[in-house]
Amino acid sequence: MFPYPSGSLHMGHARVCSLSDVLARFHRQSGRKVVHPIGWDAFGLPAENAAIERGLAPAAWTQSNIAHMRAQLAALGAAFDWHRELSTSDPAYFRWTQHLFLRLWRAGLVERREALVNWDPVDGTVLANEQWFFKITHYAEDLVGDLDALDWPDSVKQQQLNWIGLQHGVALDLAVAPHGEPAAVPARLEVFVPDAATSTERHGLCIAVGPEHPILASLSASRAARVAEWLQHAMRTTSHAAHDAAGMPPGVWTGLVAWHPLDSSARLPVVVTADMLREPGACRPVAAVAGDSSDGVMDAAKALARGIAGADSELAAWIAENAGSDGLAASVRINTDAWLDAGVARRASSHRLRDWLVSRQRSWGKPIPIPVPVPDDQLPVTHTWTASSTHKAAPGDSDAAACACPKCNGVARHETDTMDTFVDSSWYWLRYLDPHNTSAMASPSCSAQLPVDVYIGGIEHAIMHLLYARFIAKFLAADGVVALERGEPFARLLAGEPRVVATGKRAIVSIEKMSKSKHNGVDPMPVFERHGVDATRLYLLYRAAPQDELVWDSAAIVGMERFLARVRTLVDGVCAAGSGGSIASSSPAESGTSSSATLAKAMADAREQVTAAMAHFGFPVAVASLIKLSHAAAEFSPHHAQTRRAVDLLLRLLHPFAPVVTLELAGRLAGAPVTTEQLAWPSAADAAFEAAVQICVLQINGKKAAVVEDVPAVIAHDHAAIQAHDHAAIQAHVLASPVVARLLADPATGAQRAPRRVVVAKTGKLVNMVVMVGRILLRRRGVGAARAC
Repeated sequence: MFPYPSGSLHMGHARVCSLSDVLARFHRQSGRKVVHPIGWDAFGLPAENAAIERGLAPAAWTQSNIAHMRAQLAALGAAFDWHRELSTSDPAYFRWTQHLFLRLWRAGLVERREALVNWDPVDGTVLANEQWFFKITHYAEDLVGDLDALDWPDSVKQQQLNWIGLQHGVALDLAVAPHGEPAAVPARLEVFVPDAATSTERHGLCIAVGPEHPILASLSASRAARVAEWLQHAMRTTSHAAHDAAGMPPGVWTGLVAWHPLDSSARLPVVVTADMLREPGACRPVAAVAGDSSDGVMDAAKALARGIAGADSELAAWIAENAGSDGLAASVRINTDAWLDAGVARRASSHRLRDWLVSRQRSWGKPIPIPVPVPDDQLPVTHTWTASSTHKAAPGDSDAAACACPKCNGVARHETDTMDTFVDSSWYWLRYLDPHNTSAMASPSCSAQLPVDVYIGGIEHAIMHLLYARFIAKFLAADGVVALERGEPFARLLAGEPRVVATGKRAIVSIEKMSKSKHNGVDPMPVFERHGVDATRLYLLYRAAPQDELVWDSAAIVGMERFLARVRTLVDGVCAAGSGGSIASSSPAESGTSSSATLAKAMADAREQVTAAMAHFGFPVAVASLIKLSHAAAEFSPHHAQTRRAVDLLLRLLHPFAPVVTLELAGRLAGAPVTTEQLAWPSAADAAFEAAVQICVLQINGKKAAVVEDVPAVIAHDHAAIQAHDHAAIQAHVLASPVVARLLADPATGAQRAPRRVVVAKTGKLVNMVVMVGRILLRRRGVGAARAC
């Protein structure tokens, strides 16, 4: 778990933490060693803004929030490994984040370059595309190919595939030059054509490039100004409709034209289009399906070309001079097979994924240890522009950046950008395994505990956070820091929906998500105080599946309170009946009553259903099964021999969901305090008695005489076991039943008459006793008369 400490926890946090705690306790009960860590994603703009709103320094505000949220998590009953607690604003942590940056730098995966900037005047920070980048694109094919090996929801995999946008096709180099100029030394423009674009015959009408494509550096001053002016307006709109409403053309001509090496007479204009704003460094042809005027793709392509030409007289004139029959520039036929055969193209792949921008112009973050790489023994770099300030500051306006050069000891300045918070959360999974290591990110021995078995997070993490963590894990594996198969950090993913929708009235699903930044989160503490922690947890786990939105209804928690009250009453009854003993050592006791099979089946069903639900995160099903078991146990007297076993089982199965009350009640039942590990999860062997007690029809000389309900599973369900038992053992079991004892009792003397033969049929569902010894009076169950055999 890695929450932002920018305010109090809300009910969405309580829900997610309850999910992880249920799984952690279940696996501990099952005898496994479990790492259930907690940490704080403590840097970033949300924490900085929240502190400034209150006139506090970000560091002081963050620490006070961590203390408050730690207390809230303790109240939730979450059994976190607090000795592994991390905070990204702790220099002991971000020292290694800076070390990671430098590892990437040395591997050639960090680059500083100019790019388009979106400036936010309110927060005083760059929102996108400026300066420092991690080259995640170098791992694009691995990030796609290794998804198949992960036990992740298909929807999450698809989101990552869409985000990466990997396509296979061909690449070719086109000669490019300004129109009207000789092409003695033309520039080269690599164009990628996906295989999908060649499924039908298409003609290219123009070449579209993104706003950050290197070819734009070759533009003349006048053309560069036109492109910049268009981009300034285009980046303020979000759709084609907005472009049209503003009277803007759908793109801008660069003044460049390209021609194919196989047909130098066919030249295409190079343009920047609105569609390419999402692919800033890409280059692709804008094509139309040949010979089909009804094709939507062709219409869109022609409309784009005409729209750009309509706003650019120079382009219109160039098209008029080089026009084809349709009034556009002569098109280039897209035929990748011909290009490959001629050697002017090659097989290639492309993707929409962009390199990861990691620099931020904000104070509350970990400084980038550059421009001269800082040696490891001088980390962490701790300057922060406004670490103790209560107001916003412009980037680089402080003397805090002044330093001595770590290489020559001359006068220098630190980089004033800080790193994106996603960098912190891209590797915390590794630091959790060795949080106090001062000599390395983590010991090599930690690799034995990887990958993470289950990652729990909101569906909003499906793309960015998980993608970045996968990238960093692959790099760390390649760089020898960890031994991790395929470099995948998270084997299984529970991508839940953390939203808890609440209005105070009838629930409305369309209300906005709870959020600290919107100040609309429901504080869980008053709910805990009113309804209890365990009832609240049960409600959060039962009301909706993890992947679904939960509609909050305080009145519905009352049902969980009644359920827990029933469990407490059951324990009170068993304790008052003087059952005694410990949970772990209790042994099955046959009651001899006619209803024991009913309770035994309820116990078997609950054990099987709850265990299966844990494997598939079916928590609502698990809670429903436990409620059903509590009702079944309540039908029995506390003095019943099976009741105590049912209560023992109920507490063990219920413990992950309601840890506080179950530890208390289990301690009362055992006569001493117990721990999670002592409440061992019932195994199939432990449940042999409850799982297969069935009703057996008893016959005397072939005629039905009674019903026995406590035939054990080892006899009832296993043919081999039945054959393995001799007649004496089976007879001993049958004769042990009080019902049989009454039937074979001599009414005159009370002496027991042993049958000559016992036949077990239908895997224990039928038992026939052959009695052929003179006159024996038999009483049928529920019948007072006697008859002679």
